[in-house]
Amino acid sequence: MNISELRCKHAVITGGANGLIGPIIASMLLNELGMKIHCIDLPKYNLYRFEDIESFVNSLTDCPTIVVHNAAIDPKPGADDGTNPFRRHEEIMKVNHIAVASLNELLIPRMIENGGGIIIIIGSIMGYIAANPDNYQGGWLKAFGYNESKAALRAHCRNINVVFGRYGIRCVMPSFGPYYQGLSPEFMEGFGKKIPMQHPVSKGDLISTIKYCIECESLASDFKVDGGYLGCGR
Repeated sequence: MNISELRCKHAVITGGANGLIGPIIASMLLNELGMKIHCIDLPKYNLYRFEDIESFVNSLTDCPTIVVHNAAIDPKPGADDGTNPFRRHEEIMKVNHIAVASLNELLIPRMIENGGGIIIIIGSIMGYIAANPDNYQGGWLKAFGYNESKAALRAHCRNINVVFGRYGIRCVMPSFGPYYQGLSPEFMEGFGKKIPMQHPVSKGDLISTIKYCIECESLASDFKVDGGYLGCGR
């Protein structure tokens, strides 16, 4: 599907007005592609509940051409339970994985009737590896639910393509390394030096990747955007 074909079309973005990445994607789709944006934002819609997801889908008057799954729970350092890797496991899995599957279950039939579309799942390199405790300070541990949910979404992406590709549905999942905004100098001095390209994912990288996901009609899989980090086997 060529970008020029998407003008005046509709896009759904989960977490579209929140976080670091969602607003950038929403702005690109709105301003550069002229798309109408529908956002599933917390707390208006509770992504833990199928009923809320269904309510959002029923509120749509137009079928989306693009669906971007961006909303995710990723506990950061600072919480009292930061040394418990099992913390918030069910909650994380519900928002990061089950909500994605639920939204796709409801939207894909409509998208097929509308001639097809593109599903973009925002992934992470953590979906390929376990978080190394040595990369973090003060005994902090990454929550298991985060990388386990992202790994599950890689399988979900492949399932969507194999089952629904023949009906014009294409799913892609770019898995990003650390995003530049909000990273501390200490992080880049430690973890950052393990990235072969020696820089985190930039805003330009993000926008270029999403455009590539849309424009490349044969791209139907998960892939890494990590500056070569996972190639080092770390």
